[in-house]
Amino acid sequence: MRLDLFLHNLSHVLLPFLLCLLFSSLLKTYDPLLLFISIFTGALTPDLDHLTMLKEYRFKSFFHFLSYVMNSDRYRKSFLIFHNLIVIFILPFLFPLLWLNIYVGLFFISFHSHLILDLLFDFYAIGDFSSWKIRRRI
Repeated sequence: MRLDLFLHNLSHVLLPFLLCLLFSSLLKTYDPLLLFISIFTGALTPDLDHLTMLKEYRFKSFFHFLSYVMNSDRYRKSFLIFHNLIVIFILPFLFPLLWLNIYVGLFFISFHSHLILDLLFDFYAIGDFSSWKIRRRI
């Protein structure tokens, strides 16, 4: 595995843990289990759009698909519904939900953090982020 892919995968594992540490220390009066659940689901949900590739590509099994996603950056060229600039610009407008429900707000903050991390990775590893435009990618 290339170093940039390793760092990308490592960052996806570390991001929810770091956000949990940060928010659990800041929000001590809230239920830590619900904080954990909302942050982890928010940080992992953006990658559900990778499942759209299952119908576009012919993978032998789900594990073959996971191996492809973990060891390749070529999948970035396919259309990913969450991984685009419009979503990154719209999500901060949902942050005020933090005042209505802390758990929903933390979900969107961790969701947005994941996408920002992916955008930075694409800029670092691939060299540009043109794949984040709204268009059908091949």
